[in-house]
Amino acid sequence: MHPVLSFVLLALTSYRLTRLLVVDKFPPILWVRERLTGNEDEGIYPWRWVPFWLEYLAGCYWCVGVWTAGAVTLLAAWTMDVPYPLLYWGGCAAVASWLCHLEEFLTRR
Repeated sequence: MHPVLSFVLLALTSYRLTRLLVVDKFPPILWVRERLTGNEDEGIYPWRWVPFWLEYLAGCYWCVGVWTAGAVTLLAAWTMDVPYPLLYWGGCAAVASWLCHLEEFLTRR
């Protein structure tokens, strides 16, 4: 596979996974996210044992994007030929986070 095509696919996969974990309302993931970050509109508070850094991390698409891009890049490096996995990881994390930011900006009312 061409390196540019593999990068684009990895970046889009990282974006979609980041959005699933931080924004989407898929019930099992939403339940876990609300227990980690809380939801003031619904009157749901984070679990007591959740440290501040984890509460922040679970609700920040810039933070989650780094880890999802790392997981996607690692999986791709194991299954196909990724020429520079660390560069792909950083690039995919940046693209995924920027796409989440762009989507949030464009869907604001």
